[in-house]
Amino acid sequence: MKDKEFRPLLDDDWEKIKSIISNSTSEEEYSEINWNYYISEPFPSIWPPQSNLFLIYYAYAEGFCLSSTLQEGVVVSEPWARIDYDYNNKEVLITKILTKQLIAIGSQVIQAMDGHEIGAFDHAISLENYLLSSEEDRSIKHLKDYYCLWIKHHKTLFDKIMPEHKEFTSWLNKKC
Repeated sequence: MKDKEFRPLLDDDWEKIKSIISNSTSEEEYSEINWNYYISEPFPSIWPPQSNLFLIYYAYAEGFCLSSTLQEGVVVSEPWARIDYDYNNKEVLITKILTKQLIAIGSQVIQAMDGHEIGAFDHAISLENYLLSSEEDRSIKHLKDYYCLWIKHHKTLFDKIMPEHKEFTSWLNKKC
């Protein structure tokens, strides 16, 4: 995860954005949320991989409603920033702020991983590690397992970003 590398690029914008909330339901529903921002897993700019591929990360927010005592999940925002990253040269190509306000898109249920998922996650591999590994060390199954688990636990966010990654999504849907 590029969390430590990307946060300095995003922290100032986050401070401005986090207090401005918009949503498609009622303002009151999401008015008292303790928001934190996160960086998504990387998604490919093109799929299958080609020499001009770069990775796309999204900054998004999750939060707990402070006025509710019983919660099964977190409120999730639309991505508020996008980071294009050249994994070969290990450099950020561009950071783009996508919105000036947090847009709540719904809730994501928090689910514990079962034994099978924990085992799969232990052997899973992120896209960047997959692309940087040698041909003989690459495991499609481990890459698929990683993203299938991530999507299961971040479905609300994934539903919002998947149109930007149609080829990769199509490939994953055949695997998940």
